[in-house]
Amino acid sequence: MPERPVGRATVGKLLRDRYYLGEVSYKDQWYPGRHEPLISPELFDRVQRVLDSHSGAGVRSRKFNHYLKGVFWCARCSKRLIFQRANGNGGIYYYFACSGRRRGTCDQPYVLAEELEQKLERYNSRVRLTDSFRLEVTGQIDESLLDELAVQARIRDRLSARLKELDKQEDRIVDQLGDPDWPQDKLKTKVGAIRRERKSITTELDSISHGLEAGRELLSQAIELLRDPQALFRQCAKAERRLLTLTIFEKLFVNTYEIEAHRLNEPFDALVLQQRAVTLSRRGCVI
Repeated sequence: MPERPVGRATVGKLLRDRYYLGEVSYKDQWYPGRHEPLISPELFDRVQRVLDSHSGAGVRSRKFNHYLKGVFWCARCSKRLIFQRANGNGGIYYYFACSGRRRGTCDQPYVLAEELEQKLERYNSRVRLTDSFRLEVTGQIDESLLDELAVQARIRDRLSARLKELDKQEDRIVDQLGDPDWPQDKLKTKVGAIRRERKSITTELDSISHGLEAGRELLSQAIELLRDPQALFRQCAKAERRLLTLTIFEKLFVNTYEIEAHRLNEPFDALVLQQRAVTLSRRGCVI
């Protein structure tokens, strides 16, 4: 059965997910996860406010502001491209300029903001994962998940057995409390130690499966976003485009009106690099 394109509602759901902040959900509450955050809390909160206030509609660029501000970097001197506006023949123009040029240390030309938007839309196709690779990686993730689940099952059995042993120990000690022949302070100390260990084991049991599910969820969402990032970019409103771009790309390098290179955030960099390695290997190329 052919896959359907990702709808805008799905995009909005993915981009609102706090997994990208390095958090994981457990019993309807969000907690710090073990994976590295992909975006800053400030960016996430700002975009959520925009999305809520505009209900997914387009966001108007304010004076000296642009939804792709902070996304582009100079390929010549590695300085950030600064969003600016200028009055010219025919009206007001918005463009990006290398901050190094402003200091006289770079000769990067000015680039119209609208032109870079169009270039970015097309550039997104460079990090697209093919259908065959996505299916292959998803299968590998599922296989790894089964292996990890088997290991976790043994760990859970060991921890559960320890919990039962602690329950029996506590029952024996509780029966001795109140008996003057037994040192009450020592018995209470032992009960406290048992309860602390029980709490630690319970927390570990909760985190074992949850941590694995969070990692798989993060990878699955990354794979979904790279199914057709160009189509997603076209569907999104401006605030969503910004969050999508900064979630996938750490930096986009511009040289002479073209986006010529990029640096990806994790785990997108690993996925794209693995796809390239697989492609080169199948072609018989040395990696």
